[in-house]
Amino acid sequence: MKIAFLTEKIEPKAEAEIKLLEDNGFEVLVFDSKNLEGRLINQRKDLDLIYVWQAIGLAGLAAKIKFILQTALVYRQNEKISFNQDQKKAAKYLFAEADKILLADNDFVSDWQAMNLDLYEQKLVLPSADEKIAGLFEDLIKANKNYDLRICYFGSFDQYYTRNRILLKGLPRNQVKVIKVNDRSAKLAKFFKLWRMHRKIKNDYDLMFVAFQGQLIMPLAWLLARLNKKKIVFDAIFSIYDSVVLDRKEVSPRTFRAKYLHFLDWLACRLADIVIVHTKFHKEFFIEEFGLKNRADKIVTLYVGADNELLFPRPELAPKADPFVVHFHGSYIPAQGLEHVIIGAAKILKEENIVFNLIGRGQSYQEVKNKAAEWQLNKVNFIKPVPYRVLGKYMNQSDVCLGSFGVSPKITRVVPLKVFEALACGRALITARTPAILELLTEGENCLLTEMGEPQDLAEKILYLKNNPAVKEKIAKNGYDLFVNNLSPNASANKLKKIFLSLYETNQR
Repeated sequence: MKIAFLTEKIEPKAEAEIKLLEDNGFEVLVFDSKNLEGRLINQRKDLDLIYVWQAIGLAGLAAKIKFILQTALVYRQNEKISFNQDQKKAAKYLFAEADKILLADNDFVSDWQAMNLDLYEQKLVLPSADEKIAGLFEDLIKANKNYDLRICYFGSFDQYYTRNRILLKGLPRNQVKVIKVNDRSAKLAKFFKLWRMHRKIKNDYDLMFVAFQGQLIMPLAWLLARLNKKKIVFDAIFSIYDSVVLDRKEVSPRTFRAKYLHFLDWLACRLADIVIVHTKFHKEFFIEEFGLKNRADKIVTLYVGADNELLFPRPELAPKADPFVVHFHGSYIPAQGLEHVIIGAAKILKEENIVFNLIGRGQSYQEVKNKAAEWQLNKVNFIKPVPYRVLGKYMNQSDVCLGSFGVSPKITRVVPLKVFEALACGRALITARTPAILELLTEGENCLLTEMGEPQDLAEKILYLKNNPAVKEKIAKNGYDLFVNNLSPNASANKLKKIFLSLYETNQR
């Protein structure tokens, strides 16, 4: 196994690390900064892992071309770094692409925290010349080479958005090699950069996967894929026209912007070989709204799920006594029902020993806060948005987690993300009774359901769980079991892999 060892200088600790790797059967090639990008790309077919020693600038360069190199990337920090502007930019590239970041001292975490980069998942505190590194590198190399299919994960996407986070974790664990071609530049620049990036890997993948929210990217993706005789899977999840125009009502359906968004959805669905949506009710909406009856077999469903490495049961945090804690997190859009249902239930339960923790900000935040003040709801806590893994702490400190309760048509078609997250944390769930929810959950077994838009019903369900702890625990356990078996990153990615393989095999005939 061949390792590219990137460093600005060879010092005694680096020499010891190289010797350790060589003693464990690795071939180590040392690279300095001179013409680094060209040399790495020229030797990419022979390299199994990139290992960057302290030099954050070299690490950033390696991260930028990782999609070309298609190898594991590990960075080693042996001493404190005071990041200048160029180094901060390099660190952000590295943070997005590194498989592991090895820290000689846990105190180095503060260097990254200063840039709002949370190393929670990537870091491993490991002194240099530690024998464990050989096993780590072997595992990373084997995982990178063990695949049944290669996909180009294409678009202008946020890789930390839950859907992408789940698939980018789950697909490699299901032997699907992921080559990310992603650019988030503004306006037209991203199209040119995506074209250039794709050109460098156009022969290295089997299928193209256009990531959520890729309606605007689909024409370019279609052109590139067709030129290379590749099929396209488009991860629509839901309609942008539905979200912006019909649900949030940001613009009237008669406006040019509404018609433009409708056209983007319509076109994207016709350019893709397979379109993935959230539920069967989304599928029905797409077929009817965008005239896709003759392509109904090309539209498939896949739940979003949740990241159970960040959100998972933590029994030690669960409330042991009163007050009874009700948790909600969200963006305060109308579909979530905060301004009427949740704050209305809090008003009804005002005299009970029940605390509401509402995490987030958004469209109706001020309206909800004003109502809480007007009604003197002193047991409603308004909490700013928190990092994803911190969210799990709040959820585990609650007795009940709430889903969505609005009355918009969209809410009948969607399973809110917060529902999956509550199941992942093993918390009792209350959400509105909708067709999409009933497709996934069983009332009284793994959730309690309320009528849409009914604060009195929600208040009664909260009080019922408060007074019946055994029912609360049963619902929580059954919900968690459902999540583990059907909604984890591995389960979601396994279902997606089957979609990929079916399309790929059809294309090979």
